[in-house]
Amino acid sequence: MNQKKNLITQQSEKALNDSNQLSKASRLSIANTGPEKNPLPEKPEVEDKNEKKDEEKGNEFWETIMALGENKQKAEVSVEVDKLAERLTLTANQKNKLQELLEAKSKTQSEAGLKLLTGKATIADLIASDEDNYSSIDNAMQGLLSENQLAEYETYAEEREIKRIEKKTEEDLDGIREITGITEDQIDQARDLFIEINASEKPESMDMTNVNRDQFMGFIDDALDKRINGVAEFLDVEQVSSYRKQVDGFRKMISAFIPDNEN
Repeated sequence: MNQKKNLITQQSEKALNDSNQLSKASRLSIANTGPEKNPLPEKPEVEDKNEKKDEEKGNEFWETIMALGENKQKAEVSVEVDKLAERLTLTANQKNKLQELLEAKSKTQSEAGLKLLTGKATIADLIASDEDNYSSIDNAMQGLLSENQLAEYETYAEEREIKRIEKKTEEDLDGIREITGITEDQIDQARDLFIEINASEKPESMDMTNVNRDQFMGFIDDALDKRINGVAEFLDVEQVSSYRKQVDGFRKMISAFIPDNEN
């Protein structure tokens, strides 16, 4: 029994790490890899029982992932809360409220991320999985902090935004670095381009309320076109073609990820 639990825990930790890596690579760069279900003839009773056992094992597996994820999130949130509490000189009440806000954000993100892994995500889940969107926290802090605390928090938020831009820019540059014949000068130009684009693509500036599939894909297309048109200024024809293939592959993953009947 202990060996079985250890195996489930090891598998769960791997899935959790895979989820973190996918999130790190891009908030949206995940394809729906769930197996297709085709209608089959009536199955023998033994096969049905085996499927039921597999389903039970699957449920146990995902429950363990959720438990591991929640523990990891709480630890990370506590560290962040302690740092902010010291920096902003929060009262005990303010610190508790901040803890609640960050735990709620982390839980929502985790649940959305799990749906991404299991192929059950919607547009809302894709958006909720974005760990860089602190708009709800920033809004709540407006009514929670004193004037002096708020001034320091705004400085902290600016520093956080700089880190977001740097991170997203490095993610964009990973694709550029893979292109054959790319030079350091071209990478530098790409860095300047992606910094400008990512600075303009603030998570809180994108209103996704009641957005349908076509509208969401239109947003994705606009973001990708900005990058293609930008790099075309300093890449040669073959390099642009190579980059476009990367972009097209990304778009296909996103498109496959959202149900056709999403409203």
